[in-house]
Amino acid sequence: MKKYILIALLILPLLTNSFAQKTAEDFYNLGVDNYDKGNYQDALKAYDKAVKLLPNYVKALNNRGATKAALKNYKGAIEDYSSAILLKIDYATAYNNRGIAKHNLDDEKGAIDDYSKAIQYKPEYADAYFNRGLSKDNLDQHEGAIADYSKALELKPEYPEAYHNIAIVYKEMKNYDSAIANYTRAISYRPGYAKAYNGRGIVKKELKDYKGALSDYDSALIYKPDYYIAYNNKGILKDETKDYLGAVDDYNSALKLKPDYEEVYYNRGIARRKLGDVKGAIEDYDKAIKLDPKDASAYNNRGFAKDQLEDYQGAIKDYTMAIQYKSDYVTAYNNRGIAKRKLGDFNGAIADYTKSIEINPNSPDAYNNRGYVKYKLGDNTAACVDWKKGMELGDKIATDNYTKFCK
Repeated sequence: MKKYILIALLILPLLTNSFAQKTAEDFYNLGVDNYDKGNYQDALKAYDKAVKLLPNYVKALNNRGATKAALKNYKGAIEDYSSAILLKIDYATAYNNRGIAKHNLDDEKGAIDDYSKAIQYKPEYADAYFNRGLSKDNLDQHEGAIADYSKALELKPEYPEAYHNIAIVYKEMKNYDSAIANYTRAISYRPGYAKAYNGRGIVKKELKDYKGALSDYDSALIYKPDYYIAYNNKGILKDETKDYLGAVDDYNSALKLKPDYEEVYYNRGIARRKLGDVKGAIEDYDKAIKLDPKDASAYNNRGFAKDQLEDYQGAIKDYTMAIQYKSDYVTAYNNRGIAKRKLGDFNGAIADYTKSIEINPNSPDAYNNRGYVKYKLGDNTAACVDWKKGMELGDKIATDNYTKFCK
C-alpha cells in the first residue's frame, strides 16, 4: 500500500542589491513558478541558470535537487542537496530532501541518517519525523516508526498523512483496532481522504467486516472516481464472498482506468476460473505474465487452469517457470507433481511431492498426494506412512485414505 513522504521546496526570495544576484533571483523565482505548475524541465533550466550565475545560491541548489527528484533523477538530486549542505551545514531542509532521494533509491539507512540530521538542526521538524517513520517502517522497525509518526503528530496534530501511515504500521502488526482508529482520525481531518477510506476498507475486510469494507471502498470511489486500486480491492472482497460476477465487474472497472494493471489481470483470472471460464482465466494470466514475466503466482495459476483443460504438459511447463522464479514455491511443486502423476510419471511426481515436503514439512496435501502415488506403485506401507502424516496434519482426504486402506 502506498505511504506518503513529504518533500520541502523552498520558496524564499533572496534579497540582494547586485545586478548578478538579482538576475539569479529572477531565474530562481521562475524555477519556483514552473515547478509549482509541474513544468519540471523548464524549472530545471531556470535553476541551472540561477546556479550558474550564483554558484553558492543555496536555496537554488536545494530546489534544483527537488526538481531533479521530481524527474526521478535521484542521484542528481542527492548531488545538489549535498552541495547545498556543504555551503550550509545546518540546512535541515536539504538533509530532509536528501533523505527522501535516498529513500527513493532504497537506501533507507542512509535516508534515516539524513532525517536524523534534519531533526538535529530543526527539532520541531514534523515532516522529517514523518519521513523517518516511513523509512523505519520499510525496515520493519515498526515500533520506531510509530514513535516517529507520533512525534510528528505531537508537533503537528492535524496531520492526516501521519495518521494514515501510522495506521498502515498497525495493520502490518495486525493491530487492526488501532489501524482502524488511525484511518478514522485521518478521515476526520480530511473528510475526502480516499486513500484512508481504502486502507480502512482493507483492514475491515481482514476482520471479515465485508459490509463495512465495501462501504469504505465505495466512499473512496466517491471522492476519487478514478481510484483503480479501490476497484481492485472491491473485486478481491467480492471474490472472497463468492460474488465472482461482481468481482469481474470491479476488475473490469479497474482495467478501464489502468489497462496495464498486472495484479488485476491476475485477480480477474482467478474469478473467471471460479466461474468456469477457464480459457478466459488463461487469457488473463497471459496478460499478467506479459506485464510481469517473473510473476511466479501467475505461472502457477495458469498451470492449474491448463491442468483443468487436461493440457498437462503445458501445466508442467508453467509450474516449472513458477519454480524458476520462486524456488521454494511449495504449491507449484505439489501441483507439478499432480500433473506428472496424471501423465503417468509417478517417479517424477514423487520427487516433486518430496521437494514440497522438504520445503514445508507441514504440507498435508503433499503427504496425501505422495501417499496416493506410492499406493498406485504397490508400496502400501509407505503410502500409509504418508497418509498417516497427512491425517495428523488435518488433511481430510489423507484421513479417509488411511482409514480405508491402512486399517
